[in-house]
Amino acid sequence: MFVNEVVHGVLSKKTKKNKFFQNVGIQIVQPASMEQNPPADLAAESAELRAVIKTQHAQLEELSKEVQEAKELRIKDREEMRKMRAEMNAQLELVLSQVRPQ
Repeated sequence: MFVNEVVHGVLSKKTKKNKFFQNVGIQIVQPASMEQNPPADLAAESAELRAVIKTQHAQLEELSKEVQEAKELRIKDREEMRKMRAEMNAQLELVLSQVRPQ
């Protein structure tokens, strides 16, 4: 593979659009260099990535709010259920005390 990388490097420097390896069926994956990605392309890509990150942060904040609201609702529901259970137990005790012979 080293020979292919060297040949690819030489051909990419000497030709504008090197299709040699594609034509012979060999695919070379090489890290992007400044020659392949001019600064303008990098700036545009950086701007796109920043926009994606900003969107993801907003989505994360929204999801965090939803989770917090769900937790608060669950706590509120538990408290209401405890109150209802206590009231029902009190009413049941009252009914049972009236039914039982004393």
